[in-house]
Amino acid sequence: MVTEHQRIKDEHVQLREAVAHLRDTLPPQTSGPIVAWYGSLDTELAEFIEMVERHFALEEEGGYMRELRDEYPRLGHRIDELAAEHASIREALSGCRKEAREGVGATELVEHLHRGLDLLAKHESAETELFQDAMQSDIGAAD
Repeated sequence: MVTEHQRIKDEHVQLREAVAHLRDTLPPQTSGPIVAWYGSLDTELAEFIEMVERHFALEEEGGYMRELRDEYPRLGHRIDELAAEHASIREALSGCRKEAREGVGATELVEHLHRGLDLLAKHESAETELFQDAMQSDIGAAD
């Protein structure tokens, strides 16, 4: 049986791959003809945001990282902080999609996209660190 922890871990791998893919689609420079990029960006962002939403829903299902919270109550404060970050990440990514649809300047849009992706990557890294701290706690207890 796949645990919630394993499901979230698998989702993290998929998200890292999706972030890398989205970054690869950003134009290396923001001048010149990028009209085609704007057109494909809406689809890319819609799919990416949907993936992030599914991931956050999985984490929030029945309480943020329920298994981790139940097994390691001392991590509750960090779990709450990470859960609270979901709103700002959603806002940043949705804002980028809105800007893309409104035709915001490419330089500004690319900057905002990188900022939103960096925010998500930092968040996911903090979650991974949290899982590792919990697992390290188990290993230390077994010694």
